[in-house]
Parts: sequence; structure tokens; C-alpha cells
Amino acid sequence: MNRKTWAMLFVSTVVVAVGAVGLRSQTTGEPADEKLTIDTRAWLRQLENRVGALEQEVRALNERVRTIEPAGKPVPPPQGSREAWRQLSKGMSTDEVRDLLGRPVKAETTAAQQVTWRYDNLGAVHFKDGAVVAWFEPRGSTE
Repeated sequence: MNRKTWAMLFVSTVVVAVGAVGLRSQTTGEPADEKLTIDTRAWLRQLENRVGALEQEVRALNERVRTIEPAGKPVPPPQGSREAWRQLSKGMSTDEVRDLLGRPVKAETTAAQQVTWRYDNLGAVHFKDGAVVAWFEPRGSTE
């Protein structure tokens, strides 16, 4: 939540608290103004402490997000999606392909030392010396 939302939540909570204290003091017969002032100040202190703690937590979480997802870094497509298959290029390593497409369903090695990774729906990636040389997108790639 942004600061404006927190402020609105804080104000509405105070309004509800003030109303509740006023009602309680009317039913107990205590002087409404004195009881309202004491209870309201204590309630406000509690709310300020809670809001302060939440703001610190939000700042810490925002900092964690910044370190995990640096600004400007594109979000990779879902593994195995049509978009991921379309990012394949000749020369990619097996690690790069695994990052894009996930683990293959089956891996085969030919007599010519060419490795083929097979995926669902007849998708396949062919490697020679650890680099992509060809691929076939699966039929009906997932979105």
C-alpha cells in the first residue's frame, strides 16, 4: 500500500475508535470529554506504532524486491511457452536452453555425437558440441 492509502486507513480507524470511545463513555456515565481524550491518545499512539512498523516492513520488502529484480531487466517468458521457444537461437548452450524450456522429457545421443532433447508435443532441440544447431517447436506450443 502507498502512503496515501495508509493515511486513509489510519484516519478511518481513528474515526471508528473515537466513535466507540464516545459511545462507551455515554453508557458508563463517565465524563465523555476526559475519557475520550485519554483513550483516543492511547489508541493513536498504538496506531502510530503499528503504522511505523508496517512502513519499515514495506521499505524492507521493497529493498528485497529491488535486489532480486533489478530495474530494467526483462522478465523471462514462462518455461516451455511459445515465446520461450521463439527465443532459441543457434549457438545457445544447454544451460541457456534449459533456462528457457525447462528439462527435456528425453535426451538422446546419435552416433555422430549430436544430442537431441525431446519435449512434449514433438518439440526437439539438437545440439552439437554443446551448442544448439537446430530445433523444432512443439505442435500447439503452450501459451
